[in-house]
Amino acid sequence: MGKKILMPVSLTAENGAKAALVGEYHEEQWIDCPECHGDSDECEKCEWCDGEGGENVEVPVSWTTIKQIYTDCVELFNDDISIQMEEKPTELPGNRFRIQLSGDDIYVFISYNNGIPWEIFATAPCSWLAGDQRKGYMGAINRLAALSLQSGTEVEKVVSQLTKSSAGDRDYSGVLAGLLGQGFMP
Repeated sequence: MGKKILMPVSLTAENGAKAALVGEYHEEQWIDCPECHGDSDECEKCEWCDGEGGENVEVPVSWTTIKQIYTDCVELFNDDISIQMEEKPTELPGNRFRIQLSGDDIYVFISYNNGIPWEIFATAPCSWLAGDQRKGYMGAINRLAALSLQSGTEVEKVVSQLTKSSAGDRDYSGVLAGLLGQGFMP
């Protein structure tokens, strides 16, 4: 299956879909002539429609129809989407790594779900005091990398993005990219 994205289960005015979609889609609809009402006996004499019996008019697709099409698509792809939404397993195998960063030991734990890195945790050294920005950055990087992987992003793409934002093995982004890129599995 191709690229996946998360979308609302239904379209509503509250989530902005109605304002975004109403009037965007049109279809042709036959409208009977208001004079002869499409009656073949009267139609030939009708000056209003010149004997056509009516005309094709472009009308907007109704909001009800738009919602039904969307709902049908959600139902069609529901089985595939639900794979991404599965509950977190209670136990996962993982690996713990001790790395050196700026002269400090950091322990990184990566757990795996069906062979894919799934959760990432790291312990900051005691020398990093409470409120140290490095702790916050490390936690944010871990959470965002794990969220991307859990949402179906390929490991190689996460590694590529971490690598682009790093200074090599001198910062946490580069170290984590190296660990994920090596493909360690328990």
